Amino acid sequence: MLMRKAPPSRRSPEALVGTEMVKVYRRLMFRGLRKPSYYQRLVMSHLLVLLLTVSIMAGFNYAFSRDQQSERMLEMLSYSGQQTASSIEARFAQMKNVSEMVRYTLQQTLNESLNKVPRPQTDADAMSTIRTLRDSFQFTDISAWLPSSFFSSGEGITFFDISAPDGRPQKPQVLSATYNKLCWMALNNYAYPFMRFSSYKRYNIITCFMRVSTLSVSGSFCFFIDIDEKELAVLLDKSDATPIEQLIVSAQGQVLAHPDRTHLGQNLPSELMHALKAADSKHPVMFNRIAYLTYPLDKTDWSLVVSVPEAYLASISLTSTNGLLIAVIISTAVAVLVSLIISRQLMRKLLVMSGVIRSIEPTFRLNEESFTMITTKIPVPPPDQPPDVLDELALVFNKLVDRLNGSMQSALNSSLAQEKLRYQLLRAKINPHFLYNMLDSIKICNTLHRMDDANFMLSKLAAFYRLILRKNDLDIITIGEELDIVRLYLEMEVISHEHAFSFTLEADPDVELFSIPRFVLQPLVENCVTHGLPGDAKLMTIFISLRYQGDAIRIEIRDDGLGMDDVMMDRLMRVVRGEIVLPQQGGSTAFYGLINVSARLKPYVMDPTETIHYDSRLGQGTTVVVNLKQLLPDDLEENDPQRR
Repeated sequence: MLMRKAPPSRRSPEALVGTEMVKVYRRLMFRGLRKPSYYQRLVMSHLLVLLLTVSIMAGFNYAFSRDQQSERMLEMLSYSGQQTASSIEARFAQMKNVSEMVRYTLQQTLNESLNKVPRPQTDADAMSTIRTLRDSFQFTDISAWLPSSFFSSGEGITFFDISAPDGRPQKPQVLSATYNKLCWMALNNYAYPFMRFSSYKRYNIITCFMRVSTLSVSGSFCFFIDIDEKELAVLLDKSDATPIEQLIVSAQGQVLAHPDRTHLGQNLPSELMHALKAADSKHPVMFNRIAYLTYPLDKTDWSLVVSVPEAYLASISLTSTNGLLIAVIISTAVAVLVSLIISRQLMRKLLVMSGVIRSIEPTFRLNEESFTMITTKIPVPPPDQPPDVLDELALVFNKLVDRLNGSMQSALNSSLAQEKLRYQLLRAKINPHFLYNMLDSIKICNTLHRMDDANFMLSKLAAFYRLILRKNDLDIITIGEELDIVRLYLEMEVISHEHAFSFTLEADPDVELFSIPRFVLQPLVENCVTHGLPGDAKLMTIFISLRYQGDAIRIEIRDDGLGMDDVMMDRLMRVVRGEIVLPQQGGSTAFYGLINVSARLKPYVMDPTETIHYDSRLGQGTTVVVNLKQLLPDDLEENDPQRR
């Protein structure tokens, strides 16, 4: 039985195109995944190690920071509570010490009054002593309750009758108190004064008192030392907008002092009081999701209680862990940046080499005007340091750049040599175009019967030729001789251009005695006339000045003509500095003239790197500056090859 081949499946052109696109996509994707660049591999390896290390450290710190922050918060609370308890105990200690002095004063006074003989002076001294103690220690009040037999027991300010029915409300407690024992009590909304006035001032009082037994039962007395509860409230108030509370409670759970006056006199829940028995200043107890610390107050059976909600502790921990997380993120970002910088530093040689190669590439394409000298080289290690593979490649590459620059310099030197020959011809024959223009201008003046202008131009032209042909073998002349050439040239050009411009020449005294290379000012001035004239009704002015400037002579040629834009200015300065090499064909003759002038000025200017400085604004004019050394002709014999 013969088997026939199944016909090939037919798919639509759209399906075929889609399949090919998928293949191309996969090929490109997998190629990119398989072949990352060297720089990418280096960066990814750094980042992998960095992120792995940071992740492990961050996880470890996060695991332990929460509990640690809670413990630190409780330690801070414990320390703060101890400071508050110490301040309160210090105030209570003052009250106890004063109570001893008050007790001694009253005992002495009562002992002297046992014979029932009135002693007004003794009573007055006792009152004065007690009031002095009250004012010195800033107590709210110190009062004494004395037997009726005491002469001043009814004084009603400091001394009171202990048997009077309208005594202090705590009198029953005092009478039942243990003799000769200092007791403590809190009184809310208590009235002062007691007996003298009908209008009372209300206070929340913390008082210590003592019933004292003397030699005679009838001589028993008691006294009270009072302070305003506000003193303690100030110490208890945290004033930091946190839910942390501090309060003073009695052994029975009554609130004796609190920053919030509405809590005074209230009783804490019995369950809470029972729980507080297990707390102390360092080990809190939890009750209704609130942590409590207790600090027993010396000299009393009272306690300072500090409470902080568990949620607040958790929020502090969360804030700390969030801060840790933010710090980890910032540290990671900084580390990534540092890793990128380090990787880039490791790649620096290759990147520099790549940049140099990219900068050289346009140089190989000689355009219509110029090509750029190569100034960038690849850094290489010092000779005493062994080079690696990239360093050896850089050395070879730098040699190639030097050879290429040498070829460019040779081309420049060839162009300059040709320009030097042209200027030597100019010195011998003068520019024919200039001579032809002058003769044409004279002819026109004769035709127009302007005989004065024609005669003027003939005389100036003759004088110009005499200066040019004189000392024609010398390349160095005085500034005065160069200025004569420039002046005659401009005077003829003014007539030739029908007074389209004017010129002004100013020079400091004796400047003309110094030396200058021949024909360096005339080309600069010629450029002003050739390229600066506006061509409209506007009159152009050329200003030439030679001034002393330190050890230099500043030569400035300024016009208010057409000027140049920034692109033209940049190109011109690069040509003058030798950064652009002009081709031997098709270059601007004006540029060649500037190159020639710049080359001949180098030995005689203050800064050889900037022989001629141009500053120009389009539509505003051009300024040319040359800073020339102050050299006399005798100083230049060694620089003039014609004189050797």
